[in-house]
Amino acid sequence: MYQGANRSERSAKVSVRSPRIEVIPDFAELWSYRYVAAILVWRDIKVRFSHSFLGILWYVIQPFLLMLVIAIGFRFVMPKEVNGLPYPVFVASGLILWQYFSNALMSGASSFEKFQAIINKAYVPKLALPIAGITASLADLLAASFLLVPLMMYYKVFPSWRIIFIPIVILGVVLLVGGLVLFLSVAWAKYKDVRYILPFATQVLFFASPIFVPQNLMPESAIAIFRLNPLAGYLDLLRWVLFADVQPPEPGTIVLAISISVGLLAIGLIYFQRRQGDLIDVI
Repeated sequence: MYQGANRSERSAKVSVRSPRIEVIPDFAELWSYRYVAAILVWRDIKVRFSHSFLGILWYVIQPFLLMLVIAIGFRFVMPKEVNGLPYPVFVASGLILWQYFSNALMSGASSFEKFQAIINKAYVPKLALPIAGITASLADLLAASFLLVPLMMYYKVFPSWRIIFIPIVILGVVLLVGGLVLFLSVAWAKYKDVRYILPFATQVLFFASPIFVPQNLMPESAIAIFRLNPLAGYLDLLRWVLFADVQPPEPGTIVLAISISVGLLAIGLIYFQRRQGDLIDVI
């Protein structure tokens, strides 16, 4: 007879705990995967420019055509010069920064869907994916910036020595996009309707930004609302940095834009860290 059946066994109490969620991202791990992130950036850029008939020219033609439509449509409403700039130059400078913002927002928000095949084959820190989408969109900004050169030559607009501070302006916009993308990338992966809502929301934000209407020509009530949009501060700062005859923006607008950008990034990092574990079942 099997004697083990009569043997009493002590029962062990087992407690199951959920894994600890780190609020602060592991930047050391992210840095160790920098080469993988660089490959993702290069892959994204290559897909954008090689899988289209016009290639890189489209990122110059698109803002140029939009600038023509706006300049022609508002020729009887807006003055010929706005804030010391010819109106087409004023519009084009705003569209260049807007094109990066909107493209980076869409690219970063859809990063989990876009890099899904890579995620299923190899481990990559999830934070690297939206960063790759935002970084790859800088190529769009570089391509669109070539639009300004012929316009400045045609209208005889001179650049400012302050042009050396352009990287600071771009960094501020990157921080703003990064904070938004950390929220939107999680929402995009979990909720399918975000991919339909986000393009509409960016269109609304386009008209809520001083891209083709300067703040000094708006009513006082509208200016107070526009200043809550961080893009308004960055657009004014970009024009002041680029062009010699543009007056400096109000310091309060710039401080508010930077504060909102840094705050969104900090909160977005915490939110992303807490919710990235939920993405395993939906990616």
